Amino acid sequence: LKHPDGGHVFSTELSVPIRDIPGIRQYQVQQTALDQFLVRIIAQQGANKNAIETSIGMVFTQHFGANSRVLFDWRDEIPRLAGGKYMEFIGL
Repeated sequence: LKHPDGGHVFSTELSVPIRDIPGIRQYQVQQTALDQFLVRIIAQQGANKNAIETSIGMVFTQHFGANSRVLFDWRDEIPRLAGGKYMEFIGL
């Protein structure tokens, strides 16, 4: 994913802290602008969605700065790409 300063943040820098957040069954991050991200999430039953959003927001603030914006899309299913492939991270 592109960083606003022109550099890159590799998916491995984000996947571990996001994966380790309790209550997430599956997720997908789509970068929609240099400072904006859409995070699609399938939550485990009974998950604390507010806590998940707070934790993910902190991950993005740490890696992309305080001006990064994260939008959340809670789903029952995350759509596959045209070829049927699932991707955790979709860049610009």
